[in-house]
Amino acid sequence: MQMRRSVCFLSSGFETARSLFADLVHFSGPGRFPVLGLLAGSAFWLFCFSTVCVAQSEREMTEARTQMVERELVRAGIRNPDVLASMRSTPRHRFVPQKVRPQSYEERALPIGYGQTISSPFVVASMTEALDPQPDDRVLEIGTGSGYQAAVLSPLVKDVYSIEIVTPLARQAMRTLKGLKYSNVHVRAGDGYAGWPEAAPFDKIIVTCSPESPPPALVEQLKDGGMMVVPLGERYAQNLCILKKDGDRLIQMPIRPILFVPMTGEAEENREVLPDPANPVLLNGDFESVMVGKKSEIEKMPERRASLFEEGDVLEDGSSADGLKEFGEEEEVSDRRLEEFAEDYFDEADDRTARKKLAKASFDLLIPEVWCYLRQAQIERYDTGEGKYCLRFRNKKPQVLSQACQGIGVDGREVTALRFRMKIKGEKLVPDLVHGMKPGVYVIFIDEKRNTIRSSIIGGWRGSFDWRTVSFSIDVPPAAREACVFFGLHGACGTLWLDDVEMEAVH
Repeated sequence: MQMRRSVCFLSSGFETARSLFADLVHFSGPGRFPVLGLLAGSAFWLFCFSTVCVAQSEREMTEARTQMVERELVRAGIRNPDVLASMRSTPRHRFVPQKVRPQSYEERALPIGYGQTISSPFVVASMTEALDPQPDDRVLEIGTGSGYQAAVLSPLVKDVYSIEIVTPLARQAMRTLKGLKYSNVHVRAGDGYAGWPEAAPFDKIIVTCSPESPPPALVEQLKDGGMMVVPLGERYAQNLCILKKDGDRLIQMPIRPILFVPMTGEAEENREVLPDPANPVLLNGDFESVMVGKKSEIEKMPERRASLFEEGDVLEDGSSADGLKEFGEEEEVSDRRLEEFAEDYFDEADDRTARKKLAKASFDLLIPEVWCYLRQAQIERYDTGEGKYCLRFRNKKPQVLSQACQGIGVDGREVTALRFRMKIKGEKLVPDLVHGMKPGVYVIFIDEKRNTIRSSIIGGWRGSFDWRTVSFSIDVPPAAREACVFFGLHGACGTLWLDDVEMEAVH
C-alpha cells in the first residue's frame, strides 16, 4: 500500500511538472524569452528530483518505523496487537521538528520546542497499552504536545479530547492532526489541570505530564469504573500509575518508575516538593528500596528473550554468541531465598498476608524504586558489604539496550562537575567498538529548552572481574539545567552488576 501511494504521488508529481514546463515554454515562445525556457527546464528537473527524494524519504521512514516497532516494542514486551498496529501506522516523524526527524524512530524522547518533548516510542506504546483502549471509549488526554500520543490513540477509540497548555504547541498539533486526517481528535489550548468539563465524563484519561498528585478535576470528570493512566510523584521520582474510580474511592496501582516533564500551570504551583538543581542527588543508589511490579509490566523488561539471541551471531571479539547461551538460564528461586527476602522487605508490623504474597512474587517481579527505563535489568541478591541487593544488567546481542536511568536537576551555572563512585562486577563483558557501545555511565545534559547539549560516557569495562570500586568525574556544561544519567551495558554484551552508587556535585 505504501509503495502504491508513492508511485501515485510520483506520477501526479511528474504530470504537474510537465504541465508547468509546457506552460512556461508556450509563454516564452521561440526566440522571445529564451531565459524563461531555460528556467522552465531547470524547474522541471528540480521538481522531479525533489519529488523522488520526498517519496524515497517516506519509504525510508516507513521502513525505520517498522524496524522500531519490532526492535523497541515487540522485543520489549508490548503485546496488544491493536496498539502495535497503530504504532506501525502512525508517522512519528511528522510530529517532530525538521532538525530532529532523522532521530524520529530511535528509542528516545525528542524536543518539540517551548521546553517540551515528545515521549519515546516505548513510553507511548506502554501507556497506550496500559490504558486498554476500546472502540467506544471517549478519552481525555492531558498534554497534547506535538499530537503524537493522540494520533496513536485515534484509530483505537471513538474520540480523543486533548488539552495543551502551551498555545503555539496546541495550534501546531491541530494543524498536524488535521493535515493527517485524524478527524476524531479534538484539541484545545488550556490548563489540563482543570480538565474539559463540557465534554465530560470520560471513559479513560491519559496524562502525559507529571503532577505531584491526581488533579481533583480529572478525578471528577472520570466515569465511575473509568481508568486514568498518569505519572505521579516528585519531579525526578515518579511512578506511572493506573487509577481506577470506584464510586467515591480512587484505587491507585503503581506500575513502574517513569520520568516525564512536569505538569505546568496550577499543578506546578501546588507542588510541595521541589528539586534543588544546585545540589543534585541520585536516589536509591544501593537498590535497597524496591516495589513489586505487575507481571504484565515486568514482561516489558524481560531477561529471557530468545529473539535477541540468534544462531550464528558473532560478538565484537570474534567469538560465537553461542558461548553466551547460559545467560538465558535463570536461577531457580528457592523457598528459603523467598522467605529471607520477605523478612528483609517487611517490618514485623506489616500484614502477613502481604508478606506471603510478596514472597511468592520472587525477585523476577521486583523493580528498584526511582530507577526508570529499565531494560534487561533486574534486582539480585548479592553481598557487597553494604545492604543485600544490587542491580544486574545482562545482554546477549550487540546493540540491544540493557540499562537503568535516573533524571536529575543540575544547574551548570553552579555545578561544574558530577563525581561518581560505585561498586561493579563484570562477567564476559564485550564492548561493541564498531558502534561505540560500552558498559559504563552515560550522561545526557539538557538545557532549559530541553535540547540535548552534550552527552558523555565513562566506563568501557571489559572481560570478567570480581567486585571493585570505581570513581570518576564528568564535567557539567554551563547551559545544563537537567540531566539523564544511564547506567548499564549500552549495547555491549555480557553481565554487569552494580551497587552502592554515589554521586556528588562539584561546585
